[in-house]
Amino acid sequence: MTRQKKTQRKQTNKRSHGIRVASVAMSLCIWASALMLVPSAASISDIDGAADVSVTLNGEDIMKGRSAIINSRTYIPFREFCELYGAKVGWDNSTKTATAIKTNGSEIKVKSGGNSITIDGKTSSFDTKIINFEGRLYIPIRPIADAFGAEIEWLEANRTVKITDNKMDIKPETKPETDSETSPETTPLQTPSTPSYSEKDLYWLSRIIQAEAGGESYKGQLAVGSVVLNRVKSKSFPNTVYGVIFDRKGGVQFSPVSSGTIYNTPSSSAVKAAKQCLEGYRVSEDVLFFLNPKIATSSWIQKNRTYAFTIGNHDFYI
Repeated sequence: MTRQKKTQRKQTNKRSHGIRVASVAMSLCIWASALMLVPSAASISDIDGAADVSVTLNGEDIMKGRSAIINSRTYIPFREFCELYGAKVGWDNSTKTATAIKTNGSEIKVKSGGNSITIDGKTSSFDTKIINFEGRLYIPIRPIADAFGAEIEWLEANRTVKITDNKMDIKPETKPETDSETSPETTPLQTPSTPSYSEKDLYWLSRIIQAEAGGESYKGQLAVGSVVLNRVKSKSFPNTVYGVIFDRKGGVQFSPVSSGTIYNTPSSSAVKAAKQCLEGYRVSEDVLFFLNPKIATSSWIQKNRTYAFTIGNHDFYI
């Protein structure tokens, strides 16, 4: 190969190498630019005028990135705060209303865009609106804290809202940002506009709850209602509330039927528990039996069924 041809070949190789380097550099620039354009997860603090704020509950830092100061008010996610207390939260998309059922049966309702909170039918207003951001309801912290009997304090030095509740025995846990009010993973607990149960079902279920668990906690009343309705669903029992209560297969199933207390007028708590169960709530979908071990006259349940849990004076079995 002549000297001239060798020189031309070297020049060609240099130009090819330079094109490849430029191409790689351009690709890296485009890739880096694309990364800069990928949006980060939305946070309520992204709202115009919002400012970050810390929230603590009994000394635990909670709701990181999910609370903010907007219009001089601290906002927190409604669902997440209620669930810290063990409340069940449902969403009615037709009315844009969230409903929280506390463990004691108390009911809290708030509406997207509204400026009030309703607790057991009593409504209180506040001077700012509830915000729906990215499918999650945010509420001013004071009214929802008051609803659960918690005390709040503003610590200016470190821009922190301090929540104190000496009655709370549930360790705070943070929820993933994807768990929104409209998430399909949530279980609605709203009251239907048209009840799906009959007055007869409510009549008898509220009376068996009163007769069996009138002196128990609200959760204990819900558990008794769950047993009755689980039996209605089971192929091993009659398929109506009345049929289950007055079932005599293998003997009387519920002692109030024999004693006559089944006919006593139910308390408002028993009626409320019956309604909640008829609307779909269950303490457990598996329990089919219960007894008070202190006064039970038969040990058949303990010997033949699987123990599930105890609420108050009643042991529940599958």
